[in-house]
Amino acid sequence: MARNDIHQLYETLINTEFALMPRGSHQLQSVYHRVQTQYGHLCDDAYTCDDSCGTAKAEPEWHHAIRRALDVLTTREIRSAVVFHEGHGWWRFEPAPIPNAHH
Repeated sequence: MARNDIHQLYETLINTEFALMPRGSHQLQSVYHRVQTQYGHLCDDAYTCDDSCGTAKAEPEWHHAIRRALDVLTTREIRSAVVFHEGHGWWRFEPAPIPNAHH
């Protein structure tokens, strides 16, 4: 079961659709860096995937939360209007669409 900080990070990224990311294309490592800079209090490098789900990976679990949020935002589960997968390790972040004003 995920810790509260990992869950909070995931929910924040889903709810904001990665608003912290500058618009344009970014490698996944840049996304990790930006998230850690913005939400460092939710990014515990000592808590690994192995600790969370026993996968024998030494990667921080918060990386997994980021990838899961990106995947959810680009699939049928929640189709984001601003997050797009461009290919292996690359993500594109677009400005939020402006709703049509009805007069």
